[in-house]
Amino acid sequence: MISIYGLEISSPTTSTFTVRFSNGNAISNPVKNWLDTSPRTFTASLAGRADGPIGIIWSAKDKQGHVGTTQMNLSLDNTPPLISVPAPPAGAWQSSAPSVLFNVSGTIADPNLFRAVGAVLKPGSSNACGNSDNTPWPQGTGPGQVSGNSWDYTNTVLTTGAFNLNATAYNALSAGASQTTLRYCLGITAEDKAMAGDGTPKHNTSVRYFTVDQTWMPPVTTFALTTTTTYRHLGSTSEVCVTINTTPAQTDRAFQLGISGPGVIGPVTIAGTLTSGATVVRVPISQFGTYSGAVFVGSQSATFSVNVTSAPGTCT
Repeated sequence: MISIYGLEISSPTTSTFTVRFSNGNAISNPVKNWLDTSPRTFTASLAGRADGPIGIIWSAKDKQGHVGTTQMNLSLDNTPPLISVPAPPAGAWQSSAPSVLFNVSGTIADPNLFRAVGAVLKPGSSNACGNSDNTPWPQGTGPGQVSGNSWDYTNTVLTTGAFNLNATAYNALSAGASQTTLRYCLGITAEDKAMAGDGTPKHNTSVRYFTVDQTWMPPVTTFALTTTTTYRHLGSTSEVCVTINTTPAQTDRAFQLGISGPGVIGPVTIAGTLTSGATVVRVPISQFGTYSGAVFVGSQSATFSVNVTSAPGTCT
């Protein structure tokens, strides 16, 4: 709907006054006795009219038949900006990595663009993207945070027509925790400069949300596992000393050691917890000979072997 208000006619002898579109379609019927009804508002429906220029022509004729006209040129804009994303991000993903990268890239088209922004939002109790309970996702580099949660793409879109949302999400879990799924809402908003008939902003707005359900798995800690094996004699018995080396130190990680040889005293499988980056496991033996086995820490393993003779060992 378009409204035209407060027009003035300078001639006191005006006979008729009409308002029409420049294509000839009338906005109102001819008005008589304009001075008796001034000021007046004219309205017309814009339904079905395509976006673009609109000319409004006023025409007044006095009693002598003289006609005066004037024209106002407006632009009709009822279409919101077009947001195009050729390759939307996957809606569900899982990872045990320290972080993952979210990306939404595309274009925004509108000849009267006012603003274009991006955001990473966290849904509230509704667990739905785009609801009023969405809040900016906590920003930072700590567990469960994101590297950024808001961007202004206006200048970039005005220059190139394109935008590129990149946000790094950090694993919310620590080692040994249970997996969890978090919902991330990646939002792109664009609005134009449209105004109402009285000049107040009446922007057409487009919003697109991309929902990512990220399942976080406990992070897998990368470390090096090696062994050093020696022995020592203790009077009537001896012992094999297996040093379990982890770099960086995997303190409090569980280990399992298996050993075989001619004189192992006690169990051939030993389980325990690492106390440092170099934890020594002592296995009593009663005979000379070759002792060998393997150590397991997490998904990694390392073998060991030592030949025990009558010579003094180096284990302390």
